[in-house]
Amino acid sequence: MQEPKSEKILLVGWDAADWDIITPLLSQNKMPNLQKLINTGASGTIQTLQPALSPMLWTSITTGKTADKHGILGFIEPNLESGNPRPASVTSRQCKAVWNILTQQHLKTNVIGWWPSHPAEPINGVAVSNLFTKNDKHHNVIDHSIYPNDWTKRITNCRVYTEDIALTELIDFVPQALSINQDKDKHLHNLATLIANAKSIQQATKEIIANTEWDFTAVYFDVIDQVCHTFMKFYPPQMAGVPDDYYALYSNVINQMYIYHDTMLGELLELAGEDTTVMLLSDHGFYSNHLRPIRLPNDPAAPAFEHAPFGILCVKGTNIKQDYIINGASLLDITPTLLNLFSLPIGKDMDGEILEDLLRTKKNIDPIDSWEKIEGNCGMHKIGNTDQSWQSAAALFQLMELGYIQKFEANKEITLKKIINESHYYLSTALMSIYKYDEAHTLLHQLHHEN
Repeated sequence: MQEPKSEKILLVGWDAADWDIITPLLSQNKMPNLQKLINTGASGTIQTLQPALSPMLWTSITTGKTADKHGILGFIEPNLESGNPRPASVTSRQCKAVWNILTQQHLKTNVIGWWPSHPAEPINGVAVSNLFTKNDKHHNVIDHSIYPNDWTKRITNCRVYTEDIALTELIDFVPQALSINQDKDKHLHNLATLIANAKSIQQATKEIIANTEWDFTAVYFDVIDQVCHTFMKFYPPQMAGVPDDYYALYSNVINQMYIYHDTMLGELLELAGEDTTVMLLSDHGFYSNHLRPIRLPNDPAAPAFEHAPFGILCVKGTNIKQDYIINGASLLDITPTLLNLFSLPIGKDMDGEILEDLLRTKKNIDPIDSWEKIEGNCGMHKIGNTDQSWQSAAALFQLMELGYIQKFEANKEITLKKIINESHYYLSTALMSIYKYDEAHTLLHQLHHEN
């Protein structure tokens, strides 16, 4: 195998970021850091996959494989030993992510907040899991959310909590924040929590980038998606049924959150340095126009009906064309493109392709059958590990609040069956989207027969 080239790459994920919201902000010069990224590189849309559920999508992004291959099938999964539900775990991923491949090739790699990435994997670098921003009532960071152990204190000190967000900081998002009765209206508290989570991921990333030698760093922010699920009904123009007072209070929240993310992007770009290749993308868009659903159907993961089919993709670097418009990109193309930038082969079992059109020079490297057949330490956990300490009630509660999952039954058997059914339903949807209709039919027929 060809020796990998040491080329620094920063991969930034903004869940649900959408050009329809970004473009007006760019025209008003309110997102200067993203504008610089666009001007100095390639940008365009990227097509999502079905079903448009974030844990499945972000895993496809970093494996180059569809859900039937990588094995992440929704937001929650059953712990078969206890019968309790748990958030989707990295130990259910059935193949290597790009950071595992790079670890195996002795490249130094960091991953922060990726969904799902808990428990933190023992990669050749620093890993901070997606449960880092969750905590118990004593503000203890969840066990196994940071690797290696000697980074635990440093990363824990990066954690920001809801009560750390001053009311004056919220005024940028809600100018009339001081007038809100917070005993009756919880929107301000929820917004403070989202800002705290974004700041936690940002501070952890800055700490890692500034204090490690690295070839690849991947960081994921989920707050744009969450703020859109909560506040999109207040986004201009005013929708029918939205009270005037709520519209006046919260119509600016989403735009301000994008501006906030642009500021964070600028900090990361400065720390990473001009010579670093930067890739910014979202897993899907978010309807902000007349296609916004007035109400959501009674369907598993109904909030996904608010997701638009195209996200954003921006790339700049020494081997990236400048001022180039990207067309036809898929989430599945990200890992093959990253591997090519590192002078590494893609696997024939990957479903994506190298985005050759945005490269100045494609590196002609023969593909290998599969990275799963390459032996050596890759920093993966044993698949299927069900350590009880990896449970997170806080993460499950947040998914309930967003509407992605419903409250669990008291009967564990009923809960377990429901989780398995939903996972099979999502898998059948994924199979239909890649034209594997016979396999999807078998799953759906079984679901219908048993329920």
